[in-house]
Amino acid sequence: MISQPVKGPYFSFDPNGYTLTETMNVRVHNVRMIPKTEKGFSVQELESYSLGGNGADIMVTGMLSDCAFYIKGRDTSPIVAHIQPRPTEQLGAVDMHRALIRSGRFKYHDGGVDRSLGRVQSGHNHSRYQSYCYVVGVKNGGRWRIYAQHVMGSAGPVLGVTRLL
Repeated sequence: MISQPVKGPYFSFDPNGYTLTETMNVRVHNVRMIPKTEKGFSVQELESYSLGGNGADIMVTGMLSDCAFYIKGRDTSPIVAHIQPRPTEQLGAVDMHRALIRSGRFKYHDGGVDRSLGRVQSGHNHSRYQSYCYVVGVKNGGRWRIYAQHVMGSAGPVLGVTRLL
């Protein structure tokens, strides 16, 4: 369900309509972007961020403009990555997304990438976004639900939502 924007200094996160009307500190997984300038990048050894175990029940990323987001594992303890294209390594947005769908591997984890969001649509598990996107996850009852919120720009409007996991 996509909520209509609320006027005023409120943030509505819960699809059941709960609204935060005052300042509240919450623990959040902020999945950092692996920048194009970071040394030691390898398609075969992606830096992973684990959403397993105890901790925050919310996960966010910065805005994806040409980046891609990758997921491995089940909804109880997925591992994820947010990666910026690397044009100096001949891995622009489309080529990087294709390479990681085809042969991407998370460091210290067996098997390939299970799901992704980037500039290429490839079957049911590998989604594409048009303009810009944020990735948001919510853990409820021990299971993660991860969504892509498609936006026209950093200030919106919201164009749609895709469930990734």
